[in-house]
Amino acid sequence: EAVDQLPAGILFAQDTGYILLLNLSMQKLLSALSLTAVRDAREILRLLQSGALPDGIERLPIKEGITIKLADGAVWQFVQGAIAINGKHYGAVCVGHNFALESHSAACNEENRAECT
Repeated sequence: EAVDQLPAGILFAQDTGYILLLNLSMQKLLSALSLTAVRDAREILRLLQSGALPDGIERLPIKEGITIKLADGAVWQFVQGAIAINGKHYGAVCVGHNFALESHSAACNEENRAECT
């Protein structure tokens, strides 16, 4: 229950892609991205990196992680990593709301978009 209180989204999975933990923030984001039916963490990452996104949602060309701008203007940055617990290794995906990119993106309009990215 404590992980569901976090504003950041977290996902932990086995090497096989089997999801072990998915908190409420991550569930909400995956829902906004129409990815709730996907049950393999590797597939979620693949779709975030290069899959089709719902209307009004865009991938921002940021080098660090995967950055997604939702239709409401919120910008979320996904970062993939790993964690070891008792000698076992697990994949991790963390996502945080990126307020700096959000305000930068909002300041850019269609005319100067190339200069803003």
